[in-house]
Amino acid sequence: MNKNLVTPNFFILGAPKCGTTSLAEWLAEHPNIFMSALKEPHYYNTDHTHRVVTTKDHYSSLFKQAGPEHSVVGEASVWYLYSKEAVSQILEDSDGKEIKFVVMLRNPSKMAYSLHEQQVFNLNEPETNFEKAWNLQEDRKLNKKVGLSTRDPQLLVYGEICKLGAQLQRLFEIVPRESVKVIVLDDMKTKAESVYRDVLTFLDVPYDNRSNFEAVNTAKVRKSPFLALIIKLLGKLKQKLKITKGFGLLNKTNAANVKNRARTPLSVEMKSMMSAYFKEDVALLSTLIDRDLSHWNN
Repeated sequence: MNKNLVTPNFFILGAPKCGTTSLAEWLAEHPNIFMSALKEPHYYNTDHTHRVVTTKDHYSSLFKQAGPEHSVVGEASVWYLYSKEAVSQILEDSDGKEIKFVVMLRNPSKMAYSLHEQQVFNLNEPETNFEKAWNLQEDRKLNKKVGLSTRDPQLLVYGEICKLGAQLQRLFEIVPRESVKVIVLDDMKTKAESVYRDVLTFLDVPYDNRSNFEAVNTAKVRKSPFLALIIKLLGKLKQKLKITKGFGLLNKTNAANVKNRARTPLSVEMKSMMSAYFKEDVALLSTLIDRDLSHWNN
């Protein structure tokens, strides 16, 4: 490895829909922290097919603007925690350098529901009804019942994705606990400044007097799913043909096709079923972080 090459020493590993985008954007504005402008490069999750950055040169280029003032150089790829290979690959690539990780957690039932809506928005999930999508998980494991624009069926297995206890346990088996900062989304919502200060202390950088802790990446839907699909397929075709012009127009059209919306609550029956499904994993998570999370099962 080139010793003069700037490489990350900090990773937000996930989980998806747990506040990672907000935290990454807040940290990116700190004068001593450099965060990759490309969020979620997913370079290290080599066991998945939805990697955005696949070459070492491309990945290294994400950090070439980092300067001597940046004691922390990082990126946020929310599927690294779910991946069985990503963290091991990161450690192998670290060349003995100390690496710090942030893991963000959430009530798994709420996470799964929110993730489904995000996957629908991303056109990865063709089934817009969450309960039906939940019941399709075994088919998705076999690469069945997916859509034309589905990029990776592994991202539709909501039950496994949201078993955060099992994933954190796997992380703790290979990474010292003192190198991991765990954040619960409930705390991000109620005491954002305190959480932010704790992260800065963990990263050994001074507080930057930040006062704005606005949430990023809230619930969105497409005004026209069909138009979004056409744009996505055109984008894939351009990439395949290595056409670089015209993406600006596609991006502007895509942005105009988005609107925010409030999320419809889960049914009582679905909430009860999911609470039972995640009960054991929530108990494991409670033990791992030494915090009572039993109210997540209510």
